[in-house]
Amino acid sequence: MDEIDTMLAAGQANGVVLNDALAKIGKTIPFSKINRLLDSRNDALVRGAAWLLSEHREAALYYSDKAHELFNSKCEVVRFSLCFIYFFVHSKLNLIQKSQYYQLLGDSDDWVRRKALGIFHAIGTAELEDDIGLLFEFNDWNAVYSATRSFINSNATVENTNFSELLLADSVKALCFQNKIDPDIEPTADLFSKAALNFFEDIKASGSGR
Repeated sequence: MDEIDTMLAAGQANGVVLNDALAKIGKTIPFSKINRLLDSRNDALVRGAAWLLSEHREAALYYSDKAHELFNSKCEVVRFSLCFIYFFVHSKLNLIQKSQYYQLLGDSDDWVRRKALGIFHAIGTAELEDDIGLLFEFNDWNAVYSATRSFINSNATVENTNFSELLLADSVKALCFQNKIDPDIEPTADLFSKAALNFFEDIKASGSGR
């Protein structure tokens, strides 16, 4: 009987057992066994499984195609763990899968949102810039909106990138700047940047999780 069995039998996942399990994942406990926690429909066990994936790169990669199921969780701890999971798996994901993670940047919980912003900063803005152009093609405006927020908050110089044209798209303006700028003012990359920085002042004030 290993730590996964112990958690399943108890219907809970305390820190001591989770840490013991983490040390054995991929060794005496196979990656596949975490699936029993993920499929348990027990909030505490799912939360524990998410934490294990957020702490173990190989386990996260093993479940990169299944982790999207965690986005349905109402638990902010699970969504917080998803930020770290993304850091491990982002290079393996297709754009549709990535778009879910981008939406963590717009999470209702400040704690999750700030950590997501920090993670995306750590990965770098070049990937964001490439992905946003493709997200336009998918018309995934929630993901575009969230990724745009991260790009602007990266302190990138908008005028010096080909991203400036994307920033001026009517759909993005409508999403990001309702009631924030005078519609009669000619939009510019600089205006967009200043409006975004103001609009997301609460995130920037937090230090962006960095």
